[in-house]
Amino acid sequence: MILSLSLAGVVSGVASLFGISFASPLIWAAVLFGCAWIISARAPGRYFLHGFLVGVFSSVWLTLIHAYYFFDMARAGIVEVQPYGLSPQAVNVIAGFAIALVGGTITGCLAMFGARLLLKSHAAEPRTMQ
Repeated sequence: MILSLSLAGVVSGVASLFGISFASPLIWAAVLFGCAWIISARAPGRYFLHGFLVGVFSSVWLTLIHAYYFFDMARAGIVEVQPYGLSPQAVNVIAGFAIALVGGTITGCLAMFGARLLLKSHAAEPRTMQ
């Protein structure tokens, strides 16, 4: 489940290469909420851990796609060196690491919150006699 949900990072990474970056925050918000809902409904437990790993792996896929793209651009001479002498790939990896931690934490918290809501709604349902 973690791997399949994290593939949203691949879709987002490829989409951003084709110029859909203007809607990227909205897409990521929808992906985070969707993944958190699926995790809270289907995970066997440890909702935060599942959400955290989905967020981290999604960001890893996205960062790898962007790093490869920047590598191609740097090789062709399109991208120059960033401030402080860092390469664009290094800046991308550093930013990707930070985004992975933040995205994973947000997804984990949303999954944990969603699971608590689902557990409360299941507890509040009237029991039928069989």
